[in-house]
Amino acid sequence: MIEVENLILKEKISDFSKDNIIEAPEGVRFEGGDIMPHNEYLFIGYSEPEDFLNFSN
Repeated sequence: MIEVENLILKEKISDFSKDNIIEAPEGVRFEGGDIMPHNEYLFIGYSEPEDFLNFSN
């Protein structure tokens, strides 16, 4: 299933203009619940480093 999701994600990303893609700095982690698309918006969750350990499993 992950391979299929990766293929779909790569296909969708290729539709974006290179000017609209921002690379995350090294050490940044994204998880499924952190990224929420809604219509023309993309919401990305954020935690301060000291709070992150409370949410990480």
